[in-house]
Amino acid sequence: MCTKVIFDRSAFASNSIEELHDDRLLSLLKDERIIVHHSPIFLEETLQMYYNNNLLPQLKKELPFILRICNGKYFRHKFEVWKNELGEKDLSYEDKYFLSDEDEDLFKENVSSLIMTEKLGGKELNQIRRKSMESEKSAIEHRELYKWLRDEYTSEFTDNIHTPDEREKLIDWYVKEHIDSFAEKFIKKRLPNLPDIAYVNWKKDKDKYPYFTNYAKGIMYSAVYAFGEPNQRLDKNALADVGILMYLTDADIIVSNDTRFMSFAFDYLYGNSGKNYLSTKDFIESLKFI
Repeated sequence: MCTKVIFDRSAFASNSIEELHDDRLLSLLKDERIIVHHSPIFLEETLQMYYNNNLLPQLKKELPFILRICNGKYFRHKFEVWKNELGEKDLSYEDKYFLSDEDEDLFKENVSSLIMTEKLGGKELNQIRRKSMESEKSAIEHRELYKWLRDEYTSEFTDNIHTPDEREKLIDWYVKEHIDSFAEKFIKKRLPNLPDIAYVNWKKDKDKYPYFTNYAKGIMYSAVYAFGEPNQRLDKNALADVGILMYLTDADIIVSNDTRFMSFAFDYLYGNSGKNYLSTKDFIESLKFI
């Protein structure tokens, strides 16, 4: 029996990298009692440090260790995952959700080039830069949307809430009430090459498409969080946080030092599932019991 783990970028914040250099962790990885999978969001956020000269020494220090602890597979980009799920392609579990061995080797080769020469191929750099700029633009746009939602609906929402239980029920109602219409529009706009039957099939059996369903739930929660949790700070990284949490669908632990939106979203998506949201320190402590 193995424990599957994914990492959020914040797990490596401050002095956490030293905490992760733990003999017990390395031993469990070697024995495959812990399996670490990396998500593209985590890797992209790490590689973005390349563009900050002040962070480049930290990047060169962290990257070899990040590659070393990944004794599992590298997840596919979320759009590939959704196309494979909703398109109901006849693929094995690994082929549906993880990079092929060839693509994984190519990624490691490019990263090794970065570590050794501080250079990546132009194509790879442009992809990282473009994704970074797109992510930042999208994050800013979503934060503005969240601000509007908070200003528009907070008073109406909170007037109907008197206890934490009422809050939870109202948030759950909101997500369930709007998720179908959101998913229909999202699939048509962002996954236009899928047949129309893809949405119909998803709506009839959401559990059959767990990665897309968890992402859709997370996005809807991020909207209601803006006005349902008015005492919490808005987080422009909410969209990326939902993306990372999607990859927890078949994992057991996410290691994150984020105590803001991501922790709330985890509780909503996986609170009663037996999965764990652990800080770097708590993750290292938990290894004593594995």
